[in-house]
Amino acid sequence: MALASEIINLAYREANFRTVDSEPTPTEFSEGLTLLKPLVSNLPGMVTGIRLRPWFVPTPQKTGAVAAQYPALSSETSPPLNIKYPPSNSRLMLRDPDDIAIFFQYQPQAGAVMEYVDTGHAGIVTLDGNGSFFGLTGSTEAVVIDPAAGGGRNPPRRWHYRADYGAWQELRPLTLTSLLPYPEEFDDYFISALAIRLSPRFGSEPRQITLMRFQQMESHIGRQWIQSEDVLAGVHSEPTLQAYSDTWRDMGPGR
Repeated sequence: MALASEIINLAYREANFRTVDSEPTPTEFSEGLTLLKPLVSNLPGMVTGIRLRPWFVPTPQKTGAVAAQYPALSSETSPPLNIKYPPSNSRLMLRDPDDIAIFFQYQPQAGAVMEYVDTGHAGIVTLDGNGSFFGLTGSTEAVVIDPAAGGGRNPPRRWHYRADYGAWQELRPLTLTSLLPYPEEFDDYFISALAIRLSPRFGSEPRQITLMRFQQMESHIGRQWIQSEDVLAGVHSEPTLQAYSDTWRDMGPGR
C-alpha cells in the first residue's frame, strides 16, 4: 500500500508535469488530494459494480395508509428471514431500540463492502466479523457502536473486505499521510487515473500510454474483485451464488 502523497507525486510524474527530481508544490498536492479522494471512494461502484442494498434493522413500519411495494416482493423491501445475518454489500439501516449484534457474511468475497447507517438506533450495536477480523493488524473480532448522545445520530461508517489480509478494513477519509486502502497491485490504477484527471488542469491531453494503462488496471481490478450475487433457485428457493461479468455472459455452448 502506498501513501496518498506518493500516488499524487507519481501521477504528476506520469503526466510529465514534474521531473524525476522535483515534487509537486503544496497547492498541487492539495489539488491532487481533492481529485484522488473520489477515485478511491468511487472504486467499488465504478470499477467493481457494487450497489449497496438497504438492510433494515428492524424492518421499518410504514407511516402512510398504503403498504404497496414496488417492485412487488422486492428483496430490498421484503423482511429477511434472519435480520442479524445480512449479505455482503449491504447498507445496514439501524433503528433498533434494543442492543443488537449483526454478523457480517462468513467467508466474504474480496472487495465486498458493508456500510453502517444510524437511522436512530437507541441500543448498542455490535458488528461481528463472523470469523474475520476488523483492521489489518491486531485481532479485533467485533466493532461496538454506542448510540449517539442527546438524540443525535452517528455518522455513516464503511468497511471493505481485504482477502489478502482476511479482514474488514474501515474506509476512512483520505489525507496526504494516509495509506491507500487497497493492495499495492492496484497502485497503477490510481496513478494513471489521477494523471488523466490532472491533465486538463494543465491544458493538455492524457497520453495514450497512460490511457492504456488505466484501462488495463480498471479491467484487472474488476476481474479481481468481481462480486457474486445471491440468486434464488431450486424447488425450495435455496440461495445460490452467480457471478456476473462480460466473460460469464458471453460464454455459451461451444465457446
